[in-house]
Amino acid sequence: MGKKLLFNRFSNCVLLTAILFCCFIPMSVAQIAITDSRHFEVSFTTETSRFQEQSAKISVHDIPTVFGESYSAISNPWDETADSEFRYFVEESDGVAVRGLKPDHSGDNSFAAVSFFNQTDVSFEGVTVAFDFVYRAQSDMDYSYVLRYRVNRNEWNEVAGSVISSSNLRETDDQWNTFSIQSRINDMHLRQNDTIHFEWVSRDASGSGSAANLAIQHIELNPIESTISPPVRGSLVITEILPASQFDSGLYEYVEIYNPTAESISLKGMSVVSQVGEIVVQSDLVIEPYQFLVLSNRNTAALNGLESDYIYPERVTESTGGYIELQFDGVEVAKATYESSSPGVALELDRVSNSFDGYTSLQHLVPSTTELTRNITGSPGHAGGTRKLYSKQYSENGLHLVTSPGLLSGRLNRHSSLEFTNLNGILMNADVINPFEPFLMVKENSDQLLLFADESPQARSQPGHVQLNDHTSIITGPSEKPFRINSLVNEFDEPVSPVVMIWNHEKSAFQVKHEEDFEINSWTPIIVNSETDSPVQVLPDHRVSGAQALERYLKIRLIEEQSNRREAVVDEALLGFVDTQRSRTQKRFDLQKFFPLAIPDEPADELSMLYLSNALSSLRTNSFTHVPYELDDVYRVGVGFVTSKNSIQGILDWSDMADIPEEWILSLEDRVTGSVIDMREQTSYRFRSSTSATVNPAEVASEPFMPVTPAQSERFIITMKPYESTLEASETDTRPGSVELRQNYPNPFNPATNIAFYLPEDRHVRIGVYNVVGQQVGLLLDEPMGAGEHSVVWNAMDMPSGIYIVQLETGNRIFTRKITLIK
Repeated sequence: MGKKLLFNRFSNCVLLTAILFCCFIPMSVAQIAITDSRHFEVSFTTETSRFQEQSAKISVHDIPTVFGESYSAISNPWDETADSEFRYFVEESDGVAVRGLKPDHSGDNSFAAVSFFNQTDVSFEGVTVAFDFVYRAQSDMDYSYVLRYRVNRNEWNEVAGSVISSSNLRETDDQWNTFSIQSRINDMHLRQNDTIHFEWVSRDASGSGSAANLAIQHIELNPIESTISPPVRGSLVITEILPASQFDSGLYEYVEIYNPTAESISLKGMSVVSQVGEIVVQSDLVIEPYQFLVLSNRNTAALNGLESDYIYPERVTESTGGYIELQFDGVEVAKATYESSSPGVALELDRVSNSFDGYTSLQHLVPSTTELTRNITGSPGHAGGTRKLYSKQYSENGLHLVTSPGLLSGRLNRHSSLEFTNLNGILMNADVINPFEPFLMVKENSDQLLLFADESPQARSQPGHVQLNDHTSIITGPSEKPFRINSLVNEFDEPVSPVVMIWNHEKSAFQVKHEEDFEINSWTPIIVNSETDSPVQVLPDHRVSGAQALERYLKIRLIEEQSNRREAVVDEALLGFVDTQRSRTQKRFDLQKFFPLAIPDEPADELSMLYLSNALSSLRTNSFTHVPYELDDVYRVGVGFVTSKNSIQGILDWSDMADIPEEWILSLEDRVTGSVIDMREQTSYRFRSSTSATVNPAEVASEPFMPVTPAQSERFIITMKPYESTLEASETDTRPGSVELRQNYPNPFNPATNIAFYLPEDRHVRIGVYNVVGQQVGLLLDEPMGAGEHSVVWNAMDMPSGIYIVQLETGNRIFTRKITLIK
């Protein structure tokens, strides 16, 4: 007899309680009702059936009662001469495996089937299912089965990797063996009262190659509860409908949906309901902000202009007209009513603003004039004759810095709690604000509201680029689509800036953003240095070069000790290391330090601001400033602060640093106490300031975009220099000029790096490489060299990762640099 199957529990199982009941479904007989979200196991026995909350052990004698009369033959014990397809195999410890829970009316290629019925009050966005088998391999067996599934009457889908092949089963001498197949299924959505069907079918359509010695011993199902938040009404709009029309030897229809919000929306689990029928989106389908998406009943990808984002198996439209609803868990979020049109002519929504509440009436659906093929007129997936609507939700009260991707709608934006001003704080009407023009919006309460903008009928001639002052500009993206910082490029496909600054209303502060994955929507203006090029396009992800990505930086935070003895970050500034040599032009990207935006009658109670000063920057105070990517000299950056308080107990924190070479020397000097801190050994410094207040919050709130202008010099100085030691011999080298051992490039490196040096005159030069214990591991040069720039290459292919010392000897002088090999 066979061995008991060892079944591995899943570490991430979601538990399921189920009961078994008789329910006749033509293509599925074994049906299990899920009553809450816990896992459930099914096994078999020759004794009395036993049902518990999380398991069912079904007697082979009860199978006709549980699964249907057609299974009465399963009561025959397994033996080699039995002719019945339905047999059971008994193990020593009462483990039982049954041969083929085969459904009624199925084809010869079906081996076994089981179904699960959702009777819970939640939906499931996926399941994990496991089947345990026993088998006895025989040389004359030749079969291959694959697991497939479907929800309700949707199309069958094969489960990748879930295959049983006789050629892969180990042959033994008349011995029974066990194996298990576990599958995770994500492309499904099981609502309340939905059924998911599983079936093992032969890959040979004729069903030849019967698996005579293969049986199911155990089944386990683990549903995954849906975490998708359903959208609210009006967040989706039906913008185009092609009623069922004859096309290419069959009926063809489609429904186009538009997302007027600034957020991506998942459509998984969405029901498309009409008087004809209903379909449910089973896959992880996402509609991006301000984009169209097409659902259709046929795959027409081969036809240009007729691509569909989701294919459903049954019709939902009528050529004579009707209605279509979009629902999530029975709640309607959008609806359209339509009437008949000419065969093959789609009906387009004229303006999305006419359906801002999610309802598309037939009076606003007009015949399309865009000819796609000889038989189809429409614009699926494109605006066509539809004018878009853009919306953005705001909830917090206060001052917002905004730019609109379209013309603000006077009809839809009748909010008494809103006031609009230009960047100088002068009141203005919403209808005079141009698309992509930055403005200030004052919101008087915390009620949620939507700001609506109509697509401008005129093409945008120039990207938004408004100059605030001699050093600072506000720019906007070239389209309504969200974008990442490094994807915003100039006419040479170069990122316009490695950093930008935005107004964060929630934190009431301007924030410097440099993270490559940080996404900015079209309602958010970005602040840049006035030398920054205007953006002309947003590159797709695969084309973003990252030529000016900020990979090396030092973030400085100002932390204050509050009255309750807790510490809070009150401000921050960013010091970057930028390789401007790799850019087409050597621009500066420094960002000016501004006081927070504030409503004149509502100044902040207290205020503390941190800034940087840099001799390379034309700005007195910087939120962001930069020095060369590779230090070729000593650089100093001032760190200062202004405050409305008479005294503060503060902390400077620089724990967030990235890609700073280990050989660099970084120090922080407190010019008040004289303390000098090794920024490698410490990541913070405590200090106390007892000077009088230097900022009046009421004056700060008197006008927007007020630069920080301190009256005193910076208290702290950061000094940065490359590692270099010079050993003077007893004799003085009197020859003119200066020998320089430059920083290697690249650094860190793998496996080779360039070591450059400069000689003011002809000299004998020896360059060696040493490990950290002083052993020479390489000799790169030992010969006379002429005056000028030189370089040698060290290939460390055979060396382990670590820090090495490059030593240049010439005359009486020795120069050293640390270099880092990372493999």
